[in-house]
Amino acid sequence: MAAALHFITVTCLTLTLVHVGSSLRCFSCSSAREDYCDDTFSFHAQTTVPVTICENSPALSIPGAGPNTHCGKTKKKNGDTPNDYVFRGCVPENYCRLVKSQVEDCEICETDKCNGSSTLLPSVYVAIVVYLLFVLNCCN
Repeated sequence: MAAALHFITVTCLTLTLVHVGSSLRCFSCSSAREDYCDDTFSFHAQTTVPVTICENSPALSIPGAGPNTHCGKTKKKNGDTPNDYVFRGCVPENYCRLVKSQVEDCEICETDKCNGSSTLLPSVYVAIVVYLLFVLNCCN
């Protein structure tokens, strides 16, 4: 039984760390154009939220920006209006560093459609949990 649990733990850890060769897909919207794209990302089942394949998306016109390899979400004040401006889409890995002086909040992630919620949880947390299970299993 312990050997089977050990095998499952190692397999899960390995699968978590392996990069899948499929293209990253991100929600793509702007609160300036779509009301549902606000910070809460509240949309109805009838709403079709656009999804972009990052490898096909045009590079951002920001000096120093590389290829779009991550999903991102930025939030900034929209002038004197009470509503924030929110952007979701494919962004380069260094996007938050490039726009940090222009936005209030910036988050990136690297799993399909991970830029949908206001709190983005990277898959690293899953890897940590699986690793801890592995360590606990080995020590017993």
